[in-house]
Amino acid sequence: MSILFFKDPQTILSLKTFFQILSFQVKYVQENPENLQLPLLPALEKNDEYVQGEEAIALHVATLKGKKIVSKWFGTKKETRSEITQWSEFVGKLRKGLAEKADIKPVLGELNQKLSDRVFLINGSEPTFADLMLYPIVHLLIAQIGEQQRNGFCNVTRYLNHLQNLEIITKYRIKELPLIPIQIGFQSESLIKPKVKQQPQKKNQQQQQQQQKGNKGKRQKPTQEEIQRLREQKKQQQQKKKQNNQQQQQKKVVELPTDCFNHVNLQVGKIIKVENHPNADSLLIETIDFGEEEPRQVVSGIRKFFKHEELVGKLIVCITNLKKSKLRQVWSYAMILAASNSDHTQVEIIEPPQGSKVGERVLIGDLITTEPDRLLNPKRKYWRTLQMGLKTNESAVATFDGNPLKTSLGVCKAKSLTNCKIK
Repeated sequence: MSILFFKDPQTILSLKTFFQILSFQVKYVQENPENLQLPLLPALEKNDEYVQGEEAIALHVATLKGKKIVSKWFGTKKETRSEITQWSEFVGKLRKGLAEKADIKPVLGELNQKLSDRVFLINGSEPTFADLMLYPIVHLLIAQIGEQQRNGFCNVTRYLNHLQNLEIITKYRIKELPLIPIQIGFQSESLIKPKVKQQPQKKNQQQQQQQQKGNKGKRQKPTQEEIQRLREQKKQQQQKKKQNNQQQQQKKVVELPTDCFNHVNLQVGKIIKVENHPNADSLLIETIDFGEEEPRQVVSGIRKFFKHEELVGKLIVCITNLKKSKLRQVWSYAMILAASNSDHTQVEIIEPPQGSKVGERVLIGDLITTEPDRLLNPKRKYWRTLQMGLKTNESAVATFDGNPLKTSLGVCKAKSLTNCKIK
């Protein structure tokens, strides 16, 4: 049975509801993240491996249950997944406000406006996991306020009432989220906007209607010069919009890798021992010295490309702040950088200059300006972003977008593979 570690019971009510719907058996354990040495809770543990974060856990469990379940709760398009992530961040903002006992009326007012034309958050006809994330916190807020205040947030109240009476929620309702009796019949009072006297508003509306009627008969056909001027304005606006989009895309290309490099820790290591993996013909287990108190165990898929004696004593480049991973029942605590050709018939390890100091941080041009993270957050995808641009150049030097990987003694490179991806 899987174990769900959590810190705050309020933050796992969406997962409890989701597990209930999918008949997923799990043991709940309240724990402090520092005790588990995990950067993020809740975390789902099974066979000594962790999935961290509310959205990631739900997607993992849905995947175990099959493609239809993933499609139902997370959609089939990237846009849907992206919207769910955005709503996850919004829910986090609400939770933070509640935890800090801050005034959440502005955030609740923002939610009330967002729900003005929605039945569900993303899909118009069916709930997604975004709705399950929002459900517990809206339930808590509406349960704590009176009927008059509910009228002020009429869209939020209507949304909760519809959600809690869905057949799937009614059937799998958890005890922490009981049915809240709600009377639908909202008045015009609002806690977000000040009251406005009705009579002057009616007069203003009547005056506007009369003015519009009077203007209808006065409307004149635009001249050719005016039409040409409007066309030129529209053309200029389109060109300006296109230029802005291009500038934004260029900024993304430059800024994102720089930020990613600051988080990733690439270091010089020295292989001191090599042995075959007992459970996989393609894997090796290397013992690598990074200048720490103890050497690290690393599992890599280079067995068919190197003999043991070729690797022992070799200086290499590794990423050392990835989350540990289990490969065929053997833990790996770093990853070796290697270049390979397109059909993966040739693989060469990226090597620093001879004499490089074990444990030295490998820089990427002048992009790195801060200390790396102690452990990379898997949700940020820093390493995956960098991998897309890592390759050897025409001189077999390891680069990212023309910036060489280097130590204090010079550049890091493959033996002979040029213009090849690095993984």
